[in-house]
Amino acid sequence: ATTPGRKGNLTGSARKVKDNAADWHNLILKWERLSDEGSTIATKIVNFRLSKEPVKEPVVMMEGQISSAAPAERCTYHSNPELEEECTKLQNIVDKMAHILSKMEKIVSSEKGICELETFQYGENGRPTPLFHTWSTKHFGKIIINFIKKMLSF
Repeated sequence: ATTPGRKGNLTGSARKVKDNAADWHNLILKWERLSDEGSTIATKIVNFRLSKEPVKEPVVMMEGQISSAAPAERCTYHSNPELEEECTKLQNIVDKMAHILSKMEKIVSSEKGICELETFQYGENGRPTPLFHTWSTKHFGKIIINFIKKMLSF
């Protein structure tokens, strides 16, 4: 039995657009969560580096070598396992975000395909009746493409 006012399950382009919108929403939520985690880790890395004074090591000179100044010292940073762990976590987040971006690009490609199919079926003006009460299929595609362009510009 169907709910009153409901016309049954979506099929074809309507189903694909609906599924793409749901997938897009879920990917945005994951992106935002990873972005927050990445910012937190990046802040930890910066704070860790700021809190540690560089280790001063004297420059080793060969016997008979003349120094033009007083005994020179150079700053070096020694490997720190805690810092390396945070950097690894940050790289893992970047990798996950790249994977999300790849999925978003597939959704964009899918939306372009749906738009091209509708143009082929109905002409440049598209469907006489939109799939949904809000936006046309073309508008869905434009919004997604603009959004991904903005994401890539950050």
